[in-house]
Amino acid sequence: EKEYAQRAADGLRAVLAGTKYFEMEYLFSCDGKQEWFTMTISPFENDGRMNAVVTHTNISERKQATEKLIEGERKYRTLIDADRPP
Repeated sequence: EKEYAQRAADGLRAVLAGTKYFEMEYLFSCDGKQEWFTMTISPFENDGRMNAVVTHTNISERKQATEKLIEGERKYRTLIDADRPP
């Protein structure tokens, strides 16, 4: 999780320095449960000072659906490859 924290801090510094937008996916563990999130950082200016809005969106269901799709494709490909003549 230190890697995610470092990337988030770097992204926040970059946005405050003028980068238009930062986004990253990260895995969060709490009480033995793991969930995936997307963190986005968007800049905004207020009274001449650069600020940032940080949002965290739970994407666990999307990640699980993607993993199931990849696994299904892998199984299908194995079946097709096994059915091909040498």
